[in-house]
Amino acid sequence: MKRASLFTLCAFIFSIPLENVVVIPGFGTLCRAIGGLAAFVGILACWRMPVKRIEPFHKWVLAFIALAAVSLLWSKSEDDTLYRVSLYSQLFVMIWLLWQHTAASDIQSVLRSYIYGSMLASASTIINCLSGISYLGALTIDTRYAATGFDPNDIALTLAVGVPIAWYLGTKGSRLNRYFYRSYVLLAFMAAILTASRGGFLALCVALSSLLFVGGRLNRVKRVILFAVIVVGMAGLVSLAPTAGVNRLRTTSQELQTGTLSSRILIWRAGLRLFTAFPLLGVGAGAFRTSVVSEFGQEAVAHNTYLGILTELGIVGGFVFLCTVLACLRAVGRLPLTERRLWQITLLTLGVGVCSLTWEPNKNLWLLMGLAVAHASTVRRRSMTGYARQRRPLYERRGGFTSTEGGDGRGARRNEQDQMVTCS
Repeated sequence: MKRASLFTLCAFIFSIPLENVVVIPGFGTLCRAIGGLAAFVGILACWRMPVKRIEPFHKWVLAFIALAAVSLLWSKSEDDTLYRVSLYSQLFVMIWLLWQHTAASDIQSVLRSYIYGSMLASASTIINCLSGISYLGALTIDTRYAATGFDPNDIALTLAVGVPIAWYLGTKGSRLNRYFYRSYVLLAFMAAILTASRGGFLALCVALSSLLFVGGRLNRVKRVILFAVIVVGMAGLVSLAPTAGVNRLRTTSQELQTGTLSSRILIWRAGLRLFTAFPLLGVGAGAFRTSVVSEFGQEAVAHNTYLGILTELGIVGGFVFLCTVLACLRAVGRLPLTERRLWQITLLTLGVGVCSLTWEPNKNLWLLMGLAVAHASTVRRRSMTGYARQRRPLYERRGGFTSTEGGDGRGARRNEQDQMVTCS
């Protein structure tokens, strides 16, 4: 049953980067259907197995969900708050299922599933570009592209956070395995250029630092050479990308200084005014979109995860979310050097990317934090097992026991002989 649970969980993780590609009429995305199946099989499997105790990270996530539920009492949009609480609850089930599968092989399977899905999302973006289909669905030339059903900014960040994970997987296994996972870096880079997402490109630049710090068995010289080769390859890909998308990326610094970042700065100012009006508890979970009308003049999402949480749940919600992130980082700090750098770079990439996106209800945000904590538990449990073996007495490590229960009985016979000698 545990294998079935792991299989359905991996299928669900695989579908997350492809969430909007396949939509079932009258039901929703294929990801939603697979997620429901994974939750059912996972809970059924845990019914027959010992359930692991949750860590502080999970407790803070539960506190965040509880605060979102309580915000119904003062929410400016009860329907949006109910939907957001339901979504948060489903995301916690995903995190909890990841926590129950913390064997080293399980974590590797989940990481590989996420990269496989991201590869297909990258391929979908490139195919849409070659077909001349923009993210709006129209046949155009030199515009923004994305995987089918996705917003360019969302898919760009999704692909960016996969770079450190793919590079880490490329440090293990055969040479073919290393080439396969490392090829994801160029694939994701090409797709990110096609999205022309400024925030996603900045996050991708952070993710590319994993090429230097998550090197596995490569020494410093080889890492620098490999980094240079990939940079040259990326420069070649930029020359092949549509001119309009590349020109849009070049305007990033200008937009930060004198522009509005596609009206994001105007929305942030309206959100800050809304936050100052309700600083302690906010306007209610998920209610930013409708509440900002009074300040912005029309409905809009926050386009900033941190501002969205502060506006919807106030200072209290911001504090709880901060504690959630710190609990995740504390767990990551217990990992060995390579794994620790993997998750530090991944979480930093995520933290930079969500500065321009509303990702507090996004599966990728909670998935990556839950995976980091689960991975830390795997390494810690392995080290504790090794320590326990070292602490065992020598005769136990050799197979002997001091009682007649278990073992081969040599310890029991040795005790009987000692008693006979004493009696004689």
